[in-house]
Amino acid sequence: MQFHPKLGVMSRRLWRPKTLRVILYRHVDEMNSRARNSVQEGCPCKMLESASESTYLATCPHGEMALGNLRYPVRICWRIPDVPGAVLFHARYSSDFIPHSHEAATILIVTEGVVDIGVEHRKYRAQQGQMVIVGAGQIHSAHLVGSNGWKMRTLHLPTSQMRNILGGELSQLHFSKPVQTASPIVSTFLDLHCCTERLNASCGDLRGFIKDLYREIDIFGPKSSSESETDQRIVRAKNIILELFAENMEMNDIAAELGFSQFSFIRRFAKAFGLSPCAWRMQVRANEAAKLLRERKPAAEAAILSGFSDQPHMARTFKKVFGITPGQYCTMHMNKPRSDASCLAYHS
Repeated sequence: MQFHPKLGVMSRRLWRPKTLRVILYRHVDEMNSRARNSVQEGCPCKMLESASESTYLATCPHGEMALGNLRYPVRICWRIPDVPGAVLFHARYSSDFIPHSHEAATILIVTEGVVDIGVEHRKYRAQQGQMVIVGAGQIHSAHLVGSNGWKMRTLHLPTSQMRNILGGELSQLHFSKPVQTASPIVSTFLDLHCCTERLNASCGDLRGFIKDLYREIDIFGPKSSSESETDQRIVRAKNIILELFAENMEMNDIAAELGFSQFSFIRRFAKAFGLSPCAWRMQVRANEAAKLLRERKPAAEAAILSGFSDQPHMARTFKKVFGITPGQYCTMHMNKPRSDASCLAYHS
């Protein structure tokens, strides 16, 4: 006879697999109960529908996240009110970003440390206080310098917002000098970033920042992003992949349909767009997953809809593209400002 303190019964068969499973399930239920009791009073969600952190973060409609507050005490990214497509990030990074692009322009300031920024086929070193601008659809990456990582404030600015203020001209640009010490607009950017991070509606002017950026844009080497000079068969291949990104279509099938050998297709695609067809499809899937998470889709559903084999596969790729996990990305749904949101010097 053995006495089991959790079950409160005497058992001769405690060692049997079935009995052990019962004990394990009850232990998991107890842990979930503790998590439910940890939900802050401000959140009406008193029950977790799933033990999955990412699922809960993506579905709780009440701002303060139960598991989010436990694991992520500060918000890593957030959105600008009335501009839901604009996403801002404030974090420290210690691993590389793979080559990728976004449907939005990427604007950032390095606030601590040093990072190598790859844009198209060139590499640029960005240091503390420098601003980096990458156009929508422009391939870029980030690479660790040293062992301490770097810290930066980033804005993903949708081209639709730029068109609303400036017309289509600026929204379609790529940049040949993406890293600059752009002091006239750094203060405007930091003001916007910090005010929105603190949920302070009395300061931070997105429209004003975009106009200031436009006045200083020439120092970043703006250039057209037109695909008119690219082989139109390759452009068509890109459109096919974009339309069918969630399907595991074989690249040699696309190559054959367009009259290329597989080797020639991969080489021409990489020359035109900076990535192999498979790599380009993978970062498209990561961007689609981000879009679904912004819409509060559960992480598991976002993974399937965006073409990943499962949620862990999405999480690995997502972090290589955005620098943070899907769970951290979902902290944008929290409505609590960061207590350490400060813009003193460049050490914020």
